[in-house]
Amino acid sequence: MACSYKRRVDARAYKHYTEDTLKTAVNQIVSKKISLRKASRHFGIPTGTLSNRLNKKHNIKPGHPPVFTDEEGKSFVKHLQVVGEWGFPFDNFDIRIFVKNYLASKGKKVPQFVNNCSSTEWAVLFFKRYKDQLTYRTCQNIKRSSCSIS
Repeated sequence: MACSYKRRVDARAYKHYTEDTLKTAVNQIVSKKISLRKASRHFGIPTGTLSNRLNKKHNIKPGHPPVFTDEEGKSFVKHLQVVGEWGFPFDNFDIRIFVKNYLASKGKKVPQFVNNCSSTEWAVLFFKRYKDQLTYRTCQNIKRSSCSIS
């Protein structure tokens, strides 16, 4: 399952307007200053889009809802930071096992996760989502000769 889609060069263009112009057009239609069709022509917004916005259709976010809430994600980040300070850095596999144990302790079953264990893709996207707070580092072992010098 691919997460980052690349748009084809020859694909048709969508949304030639900004969110501000859409809000302005809807406000003028609601205040009866301009009709729906005139607003469509004036602002360059399709009539269907204006109609849907006026009738409050399609107002939910597309895509699957997130598995964890923002608070849970932030608590995961805080836990990873504390464990990293202790000298036990987590990698993708460790965060997946941590999440599986968290779900088991809460008694939660996530149908998207096989055996209630998140995928590697989920772990990569988790680190990407919190990249300003988490960094991925690999440890380097030091030789015994360097260790004994101190």
